[in-house]
Amino acid sequence: MLNRFFLKLLEKQNAPFLYVDCGARNEFNNLLVEMLPTAKYIGFEPDRQECDRLVRLAKQGYSYYPVALGKSAEKRSLYITSNSACSSLLQPNNEFWDQFLYCAEQIKIEAIQEIQTVPLDSFLPGIKIHHIDFLELDTQGTELEILQGAESFLSSTVLGIKVEVEFSYMYQNQPLFSDIDPYLRQFDFMLFDLSRHRYRRVNYPNECETRGQLLYGQAFYLKDYHVIKADKKDAFYKLIFIADFYGFHDYALEVVNFLLSGDAGRLDHFESDMLEQIRNIYTCESVPDKKTKVLRLLHNSPLRKILHKLMSVCKTIVYRYYQLTEKNRYSWSD
Repeated sequence: MLNRFFLKLLEKQNAPFLYVDCGARNEFNNLLVEMLPTAKYIGFEPDRQECDRLVRLAKQGYSYYPVALGKSAEKRSLYITSNSACSSLLQPNNEFWDQFLYCAEQIKIEAIQEIQTVPLDSFLPGIKIHHIDFLELDTQGTELEILQGAESFLSSTVLGIKVEVEFSYMYQNQPLFSDIDPYLRQFDFMLFDLSRHRYRRVNYPNECETRGQLLYGQAFYLKDYHVIKADKKDAFYKLIFIADFYGFHDYALEVVNFLLSGDAGRLDHFESDMLEQIRNIYTCESVPDKKTKVLRLLHNSPLRKILHKLMSVCKTIVYRYYQLTEKNRYSWSD
């Protein structure tokens, strides 16, 4: 519903949206990019065979480069594993993976390719790209290196980041979440969400429930709007769009209110009207619909105790189903 307002605001600012994906394997249909017809997607995939496949499947607005990214330009080894999604510029930590069910065979090294890495700060300007709006990283342990090679973008144009983070040394000498989080905070990025992926140890049967061990997750960061310069109206609008798209509606509304307050500088009539309409939509969504009103009436009625008991039973059934279907796997997300 809000998409048409974002489109009008960005068109007025003549501000194309750029999504950069570091580790683009199997990524040929990005939902955020699809929401904005003028958006562009650039994917980096060092596995040339996979990159060639992506190029063949590419839609309009999608570009792929068989390039390995890093902190600097240097020669590195790319370790190709039996599960190609586990391939990395870092060697797998075999001793660690041997502890977990079905994992050892996935990270077996099948080939080693000598490649050249390049930082984003030099590669993108070389192809006449001077801004990044959203940055995604999933490169099996080298995410921090890539971020360090993109500092000019992090300090200037990047508004949102989705980055895979590890909590254990899955690869040799890799940085962990405890290294990446404080690094991004230096550039005024705030952690908004963190998914969690767990693995089962090899000695515990599949049919038995366990919490498993948290190994990695996807961390989601947004720029603190207070540090965006007042004359960068397009950055504010893009930040609102990103926050709204990923479900952080409260933050999106906070930025809208900040702009309408005049604290970020004067808005023209068109901008004020668009932002007021966006705010009205958020405000209307906060008004309960008929179903919500009925549920609230039931909650305050004599049936409340019965409903609570039914809810408790339903929660128990759902959790038990989750135990029997998800937690008997060798890995799962929660």
